[in-house]
Formats: sequence, structure tokens, C-alpha cells
Amino acid sequence: MILNFYECYRSAVFSDKKMIGYLVDLVINPDNGRIELLWIFTEKGLRIIKSLEVIRWNRDGLSICESDLKDPEVSNFSAIFKKEVRLLAQWVFDDLTKEMVGKVADLSIDTTSWRLLGVSVKKGFFFWRKKIFVPRDRIIKIQKSGLWIRGWDEIFSQSSKKSTKAIPNKSLDEA
Repeated sequence: MILNFYECYRSAVFSDKKMIGYLVDLVINPDNGRIELLWIFTEKGLRIIKSLEVIRWNRDGLSICESDLKDPEVSNFSAIFKKEVRLLAQWVFDDLTKEMVGKVADLSIDTTSWRLLGVSVKKGFFFWRKKIFVPRDRIIKIQKSGLWIRGWDEIFSQSSKKSTKAIPNKSLDEA
């Protein structure tokens, strides 16, 4: 299933048909775009679970086995945590011009392959703000300094063509 992060943020987490918490964040490997861990808020506080231990994820929520939840302080995920990079609200740069082109507004993820499919980038301010989808194959690097993409001008021009509406060319006499 393909979801945007804001669609699944605070999704219910179930174990044996009983709600035990809700999803608050994802840990994405910056090297390959794979979702490694999920942060779940439970009555015991923040817990983590490996993405491969999720039984089912649909629009109703996530189904897991409660015993798979780990305490982040006790778990041995330090290698994954060292690579962790915040993606939401991260600066986006064009690799060719080295210019900042926007900020990450949302993530598109595939819950069956556990991969990042792309990001939505906010460009502009207030009324002139525009969201543009950048597919994973255009993302070159994910770093703490920002997200580096290839071919921003091409992506932006394609997005502009899709959003322009054709205006009928009628004179006042024809109307």
C-alpha cells in the first residue's frame, strides 16, 4: 500500500485487536531509502519496532505483535540511529546548481516493500506555495545538511505544465 506520511502519522497500532498506541515517526536508511524502524507511542512511552516485524499495515492502522516492541534505550539499534536523518522540513538542493529549491513537506512510502518512493517539496511562500513530487530515482543523497536531487528544473517544469489549466479562447461576442 502506498501512503503519504501525514496520512499515516498517528495511525492506530493494534496487537490482538486491541489498540496499544499510535505511530509517531519512521527511521529511513539514507543510503537506500528503506524504512528500518517505526516509532510507536504506547502507554509505556516511546517504543520502536523493526519494519519487517509489522504484520499488516492498512488505512485502519498497523497490526503488530506487542512483544516485538523494544525500548530504544535497551535495544541494539545504535548503528541505525547513527545513520538517522530527519527528512520532514529538510532543505532540498539541486545537485547541478547547488541552490536550495525548497523544503520536504511530505514523504511517500510503500508499506509492502518498506521503501521511500519520493518526497513532496514545498517551493514558494504563502499563496504562491507549490508542492512538487520528487520521485526516489531523482534523489541523489540524503544527508543531515539536506536532500540533494537531480534535475530540479525538469521536475519543476513538468509540474508546472500539469497544473496549468487550459482557458477557452472565446470572444465576448461568442459568449
